[in-house]
Amino acid sequence: MSYVDLVQKAVDYIDNNIEEKISIDDLALISGFSKYHFYRVFNSVVGYTMMQYVTKRKLQFALFDLQNGNRVIDVALKYGFETHAGFTKTFKKSFGYPPHLYRLHEPKSLPPKINLQKNIIFNTGGIILQPKIIEKASFKVVGFEFPNNYKNVLRTRDIPAFWSQRDWMMARVKQNFTKH
Repeated sequence: MSYVDLVQKAVDYIDNNIEEKISIDDLALISGFSKYHFYRVFNSVVGYTMMQYVTKRKLQFALFDLQNGNRVIDVALKYGFETHAGFTKTFKKSFGYPPHLYRLHEPKSLPPKINLQKNIIFNTGGIILQPKIIEKASFKVVGFEFPNNYKNVLRTRDIPAFWSQRDWMMARVKQNFTKH
């Protein structure tokens, strides 16, 4: 069995036991490695340390629960975080936004299962994205600027009010396009 197949067993175990406390001892035992060797193999195959990966997966599953209306503290405790603040800090560090802002924009679906065989480049290790280039016919894009003083926040309650001015703004855009 290859390293990727053995690490896949650990990845599947993580997903199946995501609400439990997961230790490197258990994962190393499942994969058949010593702790030290498992830590190195996991990092080279997946591209994250084992605990970074477990934390990211817990946060991805937590996002699904948040999307379904669960309270932040309940989700934090469910996935093994000791406090609301600790969960929020880790969530913000991982995704760039606190849970209450992030959940407004994400789809309501469980994170997909990870298949290492499909996502690995064996020379470099790590999970990578496979870009897809699609050609489309040219089109015009019109946008509006919403000046604000907020740093690192992409959503505020002011933006929907900005959208309500759309009819007035669309009339101005039409005037500008007919001039040119």
